Amino acid sequence: MSDFVTFADVEAIRSYGLTLLCRVDGKTVWVPYANMVRGEDTMRAPAECGRLTIPLWLALKLGLVQRAA
Repeated sequence: MSDFVTFADVEAIRSYGLTLLCRVDGKTVWVPYANMVRGEDTMRAPAECGRLTIPLWLALKLGLVQRAA
């Protein structure tokens, strides 16, 4: 299992301090910039859309993925 998870078509809604409010698969979550993996088509600012790659532990904590049985 990979240590990171990538989501496509993520919308960045707004930023506040060191976090970015994102809409991921219909769910709205705050993602710390420090935990976002930078990439060529990764969104990093409000009003951008693109990919979001974060550590698996954070995706689990935010409820974006389910732990495999």
